[in-house]
Amino acid sequence: MSHSEGKLSADSVFWAEFEDCLIKFGVNSKSIRWYVRWCRRFDNFLGKMSLAECQPQHVKAFLENLQDNPGVDDWQFRQARSALWHLFRDYLKISWAVKDYSGRSGKQTGLSMRFISKNQFLPDSHQQLLA
Repeated sequence: MSHSEGKLSADSVFWAEFEDCLIKFGVNSKSIRWYVRWCRRFDNFLGKMSLAECQPQHVKAFLENLQDNPGVDDWQFRQARSALWHLFRDYLKISWAVKDYSGRSGKQTGLSMRFISKNQFLPDSHQQLLA
């Protein structure tokens, strides 16, 4: 097996395990492939940087890019943000995604899903993520 084939195999395992995580956290089964697609798009956005090295400012840049894209509807923006929330908080358990901006752990995280539209994606609970 070549190096690139090994990477593809590991990549497939990573995303399959993420799908399992989404199921565990109650994401609608019809949405799972789209969540994975958004997270892969984010991974591509990062270039050579690994997801483990990612910081809130990288997520902010990606979300701002989506926000400015007229081809991305509000519901797609919300879905992408929710996908990233699950990726970093529930699957990778990255510390900055597990704690909200006040430093408390738990369900109310810096990636809380309260929002109105893609034009208003900076509600109070997103200040940690987008700071």
